[in-house]
Amino acid sequence: MGRSPLTNCPKCGRVLPLKGKKGPRCRPCGWAYLKAWRLANKEKVRANNKRYKIENPELVYRKQREDKWKEQGIKITYDEYLEKAAAQNNRCIICNRESGHRRKGLCVDHKHSTGLIRDLLCHKCNTAVGFMESENFPLYIAYLEKWRESS
Repeated sequence: MGRSPLTNCPKCGRVLPLKGKKGPRCRPCGWAYLKAWRLANKEKVRANNKRYKIENPELVYRKQREDKWKEQGIKITYDEYLEKAAAQNNRCIICNRESGHRRKGLCVDHKHSTGLIRDLLCHKCNTAVGFMESENFPLYIAYLEKWRESS
């Protein structure tokens, strides 16, 4: 077995193997070049991004959902979400309301302390469960009881 042929990065001169290279530069110089190109060609970048979003709405939506879940600490993929939704007939597990809004869909109910994913809920039920799990829940119940007695 022979050694892989080598080349030099034209920017910094770093010696690089030719095999598996995707461009003429080393990775740090490539990223720097790309960043500079994007800054110099903002309108092209904006137009390309807009075109991509129009041509690939499902991929963009999928990525947005996964990014939001990741940001919230929810460990679920979009495919796992779709499986769970299909298993629940696209309905809230508590009130059985159908998820009519494509963009919002069903909420992924999870335990914040452990990240355990429970089920999919409509927005209203998910919000209610969130309040019930809060330390103020006894105060909510006391408030409602006060008004139940006076009516």
